[in-house]
Amino acid sequence: ADAAAKAKEARTKAKEAERVRVEALGRVTQVQVDMSEAKEAMNAALARAEADRAELKKKNKQVQDLLAQGVELASKSEELEKCASEAEKKMLSLESKCAAYEAKAPAVERD
Repeated sequence: ADAAAKAKEARTKAKEAERVRVEALGRVTQVQVDMSEAKEAMNAALARAEADRAELKKKNKQVQDLLAQGVELASKSEELEKCASEAEKKMLSLESKCAAYEAKAPAVERD
């Protein structure tokens, strides 16, 4: 009877050990599935980050180009202001000369 009781206890422990083993295998499988999903999510996030980085690099280039154009336009604007100032001085000089010639010239009578 003692041997039968020990055999029954051994079978019970073996069944419990098998149940624990199967449960542990299930957990391991779930962990592997979760890790695989996490890896896919990480790869997708990395791909998005790379695409965002490329887009930012492109926009940064556009900003740099616009800044360069702004500097160029500012320089040209300065040149144009100088030219306009020179032209205004020359125009005033010519107006002054015209006034002097008109003052010196005898009045022309018209028919």
